[in-house]
Amino acid sequence: MFHLGKEPLSPRVDQRIRAQIEAAQRHRQAKEPPPSLPFVTVSRQYGCEAMEFAQALAEVLNRESKLPRGHWEVYNRQIIESIGAEAPLATGLLESLDVRARSGLEEFFQTLVGHAPPDIEVLKLLVRVERALAHHGHCILVGRGGAMLTSDLPNGLHIRLVAPEEWRQKSLVTRFGWDAARARQFIREEDENRSTFFRKYLNQDVNDPQHYDLILNVSRLSHDEQVESVAAVFRQRFSR
Repeated sequence: MFHLGKEPLSPRVDQRIRAQIEAAQRHRQAKEPPPSLPFVTVSRQYGCEAMEFAQALAEVLNRESKLPRGHWEVYNRQIIESIGAEAPLATGLLESLDVRARSGLEEFFQTLVGHAPPDIEVLKLLVRVERALAHHGHCILVGRGGAMLTSDLPNGLHIRLVAPEEWRQKSLVTRFGWDAARARQFIREEDENRSTFFRKYLNQDVNDPQHYDLILNVSRLSHDEQVESVAAVFRQRFSR
């Protein structure tokens, strides 16, 4: 069920993580606390487009923060799995956290209830990578239960994209050329699989609105309205 990525990391992502590791080492040597930077998680119902939304949001946050393009990075499941597969890089990323952050990570694992999957160590590595990225901040984590896996961390903004099943079905037909029956089957299977996973391994309901700061019905909002809605909340919370 859980596996490490086979695709190589892009040079940009590799360089960014190495830069974060080096910055953490400099703070540690100077005996300075690491900066506390915001991060965003994006959860979605199957059939809602999350990557396009996250990339557009990253562009807005870069521009408004007056940061270089790419400073806000988007990480999806495939990228996180690829980071986990790069053993030296993953180790460096995890070790770049301060003692308190690493202690909090182990405490987090102790709170997990439910059935441990047979490949629990792979799951733990991927969760460690995701939480380490959140600790370093200026990232958007797409999928992978980011809201639940980082709920105890400060400076997170947790977003959920939803839409009626009929709208999601039409979206899949348009985007992938599927027939309506296939799209409907995939939606119902994916919705059930995701719900089952989080109930079984994290004892959480992915559809519980209390996990999220903002839930957007993408069938009623344009792409720009979705991005601006989140950007407005971000400004109010973090631009003080």
